[in-house]
Amino acid sequence: MNLLLSLMLSGALNLVAQEARPLGNPAMWITTEDYPAAALRGEMEGVTGVQMSISAEGQVTGCTVTLSSGHPILDDLTCNLLRMRGRYEPAKDSHGQAIASQDNRRVRWQMPPDAAGGALAMHPQPFAMIVDFDVNERGEVENCTTRWQSGVGAGPGFCDGASGTRMQPFLNDKGEPVRKHLVYRTSMTIEDAAGAGEVPDAAASSATPQPN
Repeated sequence: MNLLLSLMLSGALNLVAQEARPLGNPAMWITTEDYPAAALRGEMEGVTGVQMSISAEGQVTGCTVTLSSGHPILDDLTCNLLRMRGRYEPAKDSHGQAIASQDNRRVRWQMPPDAAGGALAMHPQPFAMIVDFDVNERGEVENCTTRWQSGVGAGPGFCDGASGTRMQPFLNDKGEPVRKHLVYRTSMTIEDAAGAGEVPDAAASSATPQPN
């Protein structure tokens, strides 16, 4: 078998047999809550097209703008948010092994009604997230990772700047500092306001989304 044929066969074996699949609802990765104040004041709108690189672990490791909205602030934010929030079930090859792949998406930036000039602040949106991290023997935060994210809230920037943050270290029974692994879960739901003297229906208030 000649070298060229061998390389062709080798490449064929690594073809994507199953495309990467978004985890959760991709429509919630970027919402009107993310509109930059400067873009609102400037009444900037447009469509940003991107090509994302997806790792074999399902992380968005790269993002390239393929279609500009005409506003760099919106294009840059699109990639930053997708790298932060995009999570995938990785693509698989013909052997069922997870492999790196790509995904193309478009985001339409359209100002919400009555938001021109930033006249009205946008109301909060439901969100939930799970973040885990280590606290080492010196009390330093390490390996902070957003494991799951749904919606938009205070959570997306949790790990920003967390690495190296110091806190009081955990101690074992002997009083010696030890490494601990922490899992942080938080969410916000929006419910109908109860009238005076009314008690919210407990069944209706348990609307915290859960990861897939």
